[in-house]
Amino acid sequence: MSVTILNMSVPLFLYALLLCATRVACFKASAPIWRTPEVARSPQITELVEPSTGVRVYLVGSMHYNPYSIQQTTELVSELGETGQLGAVVLETDPVRWTAGPKNVPQILKDVFLNNEMRAGKNGGNAYGVPVSLGDQFINITLPRAWEELKQSFVDIVTFNWESLIKDLAKATSEAFPPEKDSGKARAMLDWRVLLGMPVSLIRYPAGIFIRSPVSFAIWLLVLSTPDLATQSLVQATDLVGGSFDLAETVAGDDDGTFSFALTLFALSLVQAVVVTFGWFPLLGRSFTRALLTERNVVLADNIVFECERLVGTERTSGRLKEPRKTYYDSGSDPNGFVELITSPPEQEQSLTALGEGEGGAVQSKSGGFLRRVRSLFSSGTNNEKSRVRERSDSSSEPEKKAAVSVAPGRSNKAVVAVLGMAHCRGVRALLEEGAVL
Repeated sequence: MSVTILNMSVPLFLYALLLCATRVACFKASAPIWRTPEVARSPQITELVEPSTGVRVYLVGSMHYNPYSIQQTTELVSELGETGQLGAVVLETDPVRWTAGPKNVPQILKDVFLNNEMRAGKNGGNAYGVPVSLGDQFINITLPRAWEELKQSFVDIVTFNWESLIKDLAKATSEAFPPEKDSGKARAMLDWRVLLGMPVSLIRYPAGIFIRSPVSFAIWLLVLSTPDLATQSLVQATDLVGGSFDLAETVAGDDDGTFSFALTLFALSLVQAVVVTFGWFPLLGRSFTRALLTERNVVLADNIVFECERLVGTERTSGRLKEPRKTYYDSGSDPNGFVELITSPPEQEQSLTALGEGEGGAVQSKSGGFLRRVRSLFSSGTNNEKSRVRERSDSSSEPEKKAAVSVAPGRSNKAVVAVLGMAHCRGVRALLEEGAVL
C-alpha cells in the first residue's frame, strides 16, 4: 500500500514543482513587459483597430491551460481595467461548454487542474464590471459540421475525387491560416515561456476532461490506447520468421513459404503505415480547417465586432451571419449561468433572456456594471428562481434597453479583449482587418 502511495505521490510532486517553476519563470519574464503602457508587446497578443468602429481589439493567442497564457490574459485585462480602457471580454467558448460538467467540483481541483485562460478572462471581466461574451459557435453546431466534412472527405477519397478535396482543403487552410505579416507573431507558439508551460497543459487538458466528464475521458483513453495496426503487422511478420534477422539464412530455409508470407505482411504493413500517416491529413484536414477553425472564426469575429459596435452605440444592418443575432454573456456571480442577449434584424422586436437566480431570473454581478443594468430591465417582473425567463419589451421601453447595452454614438476609448486559441488568431485577425464579417 505504501509503495502505491509513493508511486502516486512522485508524479504529483513533479507536477507541483513544474507548475511552480513555470509560474516563477513567467512572472520574471513578463514583469518588464506589463510595467510599460504597451500592453500588446508580447508576441502572443495582437493589437488591431476594428475598421468600422475604430475600437481597439486585443487578440490573446493562448495555449489552453498554459500558465503563461493564463498570466498574459490576467495581466492584460488588469492593465486595461485599471486604466479604465477595458470595454468587454470575448471568450472562445459557448454556453453549452461553459455550463457543462459537474456543479460540485472542489475548489482545489478547479485551481490546480481546471484553471485556464478562459476563467482568467472571465474573472477579470467580472472584476471590472464589463460584459464577458461567450463568443464561440455552439458545440452542438460545430460537431455535426465537423462530422459532415469528415464524411464528405471520406467519400471524395474513396471515389478518387481528389480535385475537389484538395481545392476545398487549400481554400479552408488559406482562410484559417492567412499569411502572418509579423514574423515575431508567427513564432508565438515557439516562445520558450509557452513551451515551458506545455507539460502543464498536457497534464491539465486530460485532467480537465476527466473531471468534467469521466465517460468522455474513458472513450478518449480507449481510442488512444488502441494498438497501431501497422505495428501489429510488423510484429506478426517478425514472429513468423522466428525473430531471425539473418536474411540469407531465412531465405535458404524458406521451404514452407513462411518467409514469403512474412515478407508480404511486412510490405502490407509498410503500405498501411504510409496510408495511415499521410491519409489522415486529407481525411481530417478539411473537417479541421473548415468546421473547427474557419467557420468558428467567422462567429468569433462577428461577436468581437458586435462588442465594438456596442461600445460606440452603432447597429449593424447587414452581415455575413444572416440569422438573428444571439449573444451570450457570463452571469458573473453564478459560475454555471449566463445572460442571453438576442437582437433581431432591423425593424423587428428585440428581447432579453436571462438564466439564473434573482428577481426576474437575471443574475446580478458582484461589481454591478453591465449585468446590473441588464438586471434592472427585469426589476418589475415576477420572481422565477432557477428558471429561464423571457420578457419582451414594448416600444416605450426601447430607449432604456438600448442604453443598457450601448453607450452614446461616437468613438470609444474602450478596448475589447478576445481570449482565443492560437490556431484562431490569424484567421480572426484577417476577418477583422478586412471587415469580412460586415
